[in-house]
Amino acid sequence: MALLYQRVTVLIFCILLLLPMAGMISGHRETVSMGEKRRLASLPSFPTDLKSVQSFPSSFETYFNDHFGFRTPLIKLHSLYKVFLLHTSPIKKVVIGRKGWLFFNVNRMIEDYLGVVPYRRGELEEVWKLFQKRMGISHYIGSRYL
Repeated sequence: MALLYQRVTVLIFCILLLLPMAGMISGHRETVSMGEKRRLASLPSFPTDLKSVQSFPSSFETYFNDHFGFRTPLIKLHSLYKVFLLHTSPIKKVVIGRKGWLFFNVNRMIEDYLGVVPYRRGELEEVWKLFQKRMGISHYIGSRYL
């Protein structure tokens, strides 16, 4: 019984290893990633000179990474794993808060809101100049800047 269990485990492992390759060979080719909002790398041409021989491995790796079999479902599965099991955001610019709320965090936005990291003297002067500029524009157009 133990031998059968080991063989089935090895068989499942081999199938899982070969599944992405089967997905690549199946013929379904995307040219644009809608989730990433970018064009996927195209298959590089076969190298004919020394310069193209040197650049071919990195170009092919980029192509392979973009067209890896079942890439989109695997990315979604990885994101779900990070959110629901690890309770972390798969996106560096987003922080998951209490009760599943998502917060955009670029340029210390959350730290600034919480007052955790104080401004340095130069940064504070820049903020003051921007504040004065906005007040001046508001006054010029006849409104109050709050």
